Amino acid sequence: NWDSFLSYLEAAITATERLRDAADMKLRDPNLVNDEAMRGIKVNLVRLDERISALKEVLALPKMLKEQGEFARTQIAEFAAEQK
Repeated sequence: NWDSFLSYLEAAITATERLRDAADMKLRDPNLVNDEAMRGIKVNLVRLDERISALKEVLALPKMLKEQGEFARTQIAEFAAEQK
């Protein structure tokens, strides 16, 4: 069911945002001086940002499908009316 799927996505977004915040805090640690470790954290931040973005896009799909479906139905009905 869509509601449980959307709830799962919202939870995944929240969890990933928390991971991103934790990684950001690590990067801001003044004791972090190892360049390799800093690069690794930066790569992880980019990956987490991309995951958050992808999850938000998937979360928006049902609404988009509904809106686009309604638009498509309207277009089809108008086209059919023109053909008569």
